[in-house]
Amino acid sequence: NIVTYSALISACEKGGQWDKAMEVFHELRSKGLAPNARSYNALISGAETSGRFDEARAFLFEAIAGGCYASLEASEDYLDLGDLKPAVARTALRATLDDDDALLEGDFVVVVAGDAA
Repeated sequence: NIVTYSALISACEKGGQWDKAMEVFHELRSKGLAPNARSYNALISGAETSGRFDEARAFLFEAIAGGCYASLEASEDYLDLGDLKPAVARTALRATLDDDDALLEGDFVVVVAGDAA
């Protein structure tokens, strides 16, 4: 089930096994399961840690489209990063600063910080 797959992806990410995490993710998808926030947290963290920022960004937007990060859907005026894992927050901020139409409209970014341990 999704909980087991998410735990496997997370374990692979924590163990530095990025390729294995991707294998598990593709298997999850092939079984018709939808990734959850925990799956995406591990995928984004693993991609970011290994310098694969484009992949991290792609996972971020996929997760947002799937409703995993509601705080990033809520407003076009600010980013609420307080409830996000650090790698997800960094990826969201990087996406916004690198691309004008990524997550926000306009010229200002307000970062709401918090502890999402």
